[in-house]
Amino acid sequence: MILSLDRRSLIEAIIASAIVTGVVTLASTFLPDRYVATAVGFVFLGATWALVWRGDDARVERSGLTLGGLVLPGAIDGRRLARSAGTSMPGRFAFA
Repeated sequence: MILSLDRRSLIEAIIASAIVTGVVTLASTFLPDRYVATAVGFVFLGATWALVWRGDDARVERSGLTLGGLVLPGAIDGRRLARSAGTSMPGRFAFA
């Protein structure tokens, strides 16, 4: 049976979440307290790179991790960057 894209994405998300949670738990258990936050940040950055940014541009866009087009190859589109910043900043200020 061929899995649909939605089901495949759900399974991938569950597996990725379990792995990242396990690695973060191990880091917080075995590392000294002063290094835990840095290790957690690197784990999340590594997971983002491994699961999304290594993929094609469409996958990066579907995941919402284009960062206004900064991580996509090619010239930076100023309008897209401004639009992305304009839509994300009000939410950041609301929850800050």
